Amino acid sequence: FDAVNASGLSSQCLLQNLFVGGSAVQGIPLALDIARDMLGGRGAVRVHGGGFGGTVLAFVPLDIKDEFISRMNGVFGDNAACKLDVRLVSTAFVGKI
Repeated sequence: FDAVNASGLSSQCLLQNLFVGGSAVQGIPLALDIARDMLGGRGAVRVHGGGFGGTVLAFVPLDIKDEFISRMNGVFGDNAACKLDVRLVSTAFVGKI
């Protein structure tokens, strides 16, 4: 998770691609701050999907998953946060294209 967090801080501090110029709504920086606070050094969080209107990707320990989703939805609205599952085995294409 160290690499994910370092990459996220690089995007925020060096690329400065989290803020929407001229807008009072700054959801990405707020979401990152809330997530970092809730994670307390566990897991990882970063902007994902291009900044400026992208999303926040968070790797959340299972023991705080429900609380994390509930808090994010409380701040950003119903269904703003959701749990994603990552397959243990990747998919593969077999055949002709």
